[in-house]
Amino acid sequence: MNLIRRAAAVAAVAGLAVVGWAVPSTGVAGAASSTTGYTIIQGDGVCDLATVDLATGTLTDLPAASSADACSVDLAATSSGKVWGIWGNFARGAGIAPQALSTAVLVSYAADGSATTVPITDPLSDGNIGLAEGGIAISPSGTVYVHLVTDNPGCDAGATPDTTIAPQYAGDSVCLFTVNPSTGVATIVGTTGLPETYFSQLAWCSGLVSTAGNGGNGSWVTESTSTGAVTIGPEVQEFPVGYDCDTTATGPLFALVGDQVLLNGSSAPAATGAAVATVNPATGVTTPVAPLSDQGA
Repeated sequence: MNLIRRAAAVAAVAGLAVVGWAVPSTGVAGAASSTTGYTIIQGDGVCDLATVDLATGTLTDLPAASSADACSVDLAATSSGKVWGIWGNFARGAGIAPQALSTAVLVSYAADGSATTVPITDPLSDGNIGLAEGGIAISPSGTVYVHLVTDNPGCDAGATPDTTIAPQYAGDSVCLFTVNPSTGVATIVGTTGLPETYFSQLAWCSGLVSTAGNGGNGSWVTESTSTGAVTIGPEVQEFPVGYDCDTTATGPLFALVGDQVLLNGSSAPAATGAAVATVNPATGVTTPVAPLSDQGA
């Protein structure tokens, strides 16, 4: 998951990564002691990686010092428990290398929550690579999928470029890419087929799952790993600021839900009154599990 604002009177939460360890489940609503969720606590230009107990909502800040590099708008984890994030080219703070300011970046997290960044490059674009709202998912085999906004010709659905925002693009607002996490080199999979549509977060749940829409809470969608095209499913019942299935792909879709707010002037979604829930993406039914333990993080 991602983004809990560390401000005087507002708690903001967004993004979710869930790691399952293939141990028998005993917790509430499918959550097990062997399943760990991760989120981001955000302060004034800096962030911290934290864990979330998916049965109780207990939030635990990891020991690494706060840093700008630790900020992400979405998180994902490998089957071995390695956590990755993604961040765009909007306001972030001074901790990121200047050459990465014009592009999206992958964020690599160590076990203590410390972070390093890997700028994303697309050989078929002119170097302007960004996010609409951002999304990252990792398949059980280790393939890293991301949602990006670029001027790659393969991401052109015939729309008129919008010159008022950066990066400029000549088609879909979002396309599906794979990324080499060691080098940051992105390879386009294809267009979503939905021009100028925002996608919030991305998860691997026996395939790619996302939410899409320009109004309200949007709809749950599935996405082809071979073409990038999406299939629209049920409406989102309660706004998810982050969601993920566990890495064993045997558990439910966990989510952080709450009242939607914008964070630090960016398009990254966040929420107040955040709680852990489970979601059935085939029906949209959301089942509450527990509120986060620290609503004032």
